[in-house]
Amino acid sequence: GVWTYSFKNKLPVPVDPPPAPAPTVGTPYATWDFESGAQSWTTTGAPTWTRGTPGHGTGTAENPSGQAFSVSGPTGYIDNLDATMVSPAVSAPAGSTVLQWWMRLDTEAGFDTLAADWSSDGTTWHTLGTFSGKNADAPGWTRYAVPFTSPGGTVQVRFHFVSDSLCSGLGGPLCSSTSGWDGVHVDDVVVGSQG
Repeated sequence: GVWTYSFKNKLPVPVDPPPAPAPTVGTPYATWDFESGAQSWTTTGAPTWTRGTPGHGTGTAENPSGQAFSVSGPTGYIDNLDATMVSPAVSAPAGSTVLQWWMRLDTEAGFDTLAADWSSDGTTWHTLGTFSGKNADAPGWTRYAVPFTSPGGTVQVRFHFVSDSLCSGLGGPLCSSTSGWDGVHVDDVVVGSQG
């Protein structure tokens, strides 16, 4: 037998679907802007998260006199850092829930990370996402939102920042940045139903 081929008919190449849009908050259960203090958030680590300026403004802009929590600067963003920032308990009905926040991120990509977590008992934490490098709107702020399923009752959320043993904050001649990185800033946190 003889084989013949026709190249007139082409099969369509599958197209990757667009990324899913970030979830949105429907009804807020709790909001924190940190303008009037820590608002019952607690921090651990040495050094740890500190509240100060600048904060998130409108859209991607910062508010120079606004307040946010950060791990930043030469005495805040250091090697071998393990610092957490934990919310007070939030009453959340069972079902689709969203943690939303604004963040300015400038860390050693792939080595120094921020994890967003949730817990129903304050002991067992479930990671919703890990972030490293620069946020999309750098040097401005970017909105982040991650979904989770609340079991009903109270939940807590936290931001857990960990740096490795080299190149944190200050950078240096052996690092991927000789001028270093700023760290991470978190503001305008919301826990609510998924919209």
